[in-house]
Amino acid sequence: MAGQSFTVASQVQGLIVLNKSDYVPEAWHAVMLTFATVSVAVIFNTLLAKKLPLVEGLVLILHVGGFFTILIPLWFVYLLDLNLQCPRSLPLHIGYLRHGRQVLMFG
Repeated sequence: MAGQSFTVASQVQGLIVLNKSDYVPEAWHAVMLTFATVSVAVIFNTLLAKKLPLVEGLVLILHVGGFFTILIPLWFVYLLDLNLQCPRSLPLHIGYLRHGRQVLMFG
């Protein structure tokens, strides 16, 4: 739990560095953010344990909604044919007969 909390604290500190140009990161800031992250995790797991299925359902809805929020604009931009840098047809490499396999293998 301490390692995960320190990772979260470091990411939060990185976001602060990106958004506030006058912020000078120091080691003790990360330690305090780590303690705050551990405290939130402990409080969440002890006091809100009965609400965990509700929270999991909300997170699932957010993930599915976010997936479609990204997928639908990409699909419509693809259909509009705006002459973007991304080609519509891929050359077949290494003998793959389907574009789907090639995209999964080689991006």
